[in-house]
Amino acid sequence: MNKKIKSFWMYTIILFTVALVLVLLSLAMTDYKKANENYESRVQSLQNENLQLKEEKVQNDTTIAGLNTKVESLTTELDKYKNAEEAYANAVESIYIADGYCDDGLYKKAKEEIDKVDSTMLKEKILGRYKSVKAEIDANYDGE
Repeated sequence: MNKKIKSFWMYTIILFTVALVLVLLSLAMTDYKKANENYESRVQSLQNENLQLKEEKVQNDTTIAGLNTKVESLTTELDKYKNAEEAYANAVESIYIADGYCDDGLYKKAKEEIDKVDSTMLKEKILGRYKSVKAEIDANYDGE
């Protein structure tokens, strides 16, 4: 009987140990599944965020392209105004140089200088000065 009791206890211990191992494996698998679900959720969240960021990038690239076009347009317009301002300043300078030549009696040089001026771009006040200098040149220049 002693041998039967030993066998009984041996089987009981083995059965209990196997049951304990199965319970521990079950718990480990549950933790693994939870961790896996958590990782999958994080991956899905990151993928969604990545898609959203890509969409924002496309929108930002479009906005940047539009702004670059606008900057180019404004730069071109600024250059146009700078050129017009420079041309106007040169015209005014030519009028005053021609006036100085008239004062010195150098009507040929005055005519050459006044011919550089495009009178259509002149404003009212300087246009009057242009007309008076031109009239003086026309009255005193004999073509030589």
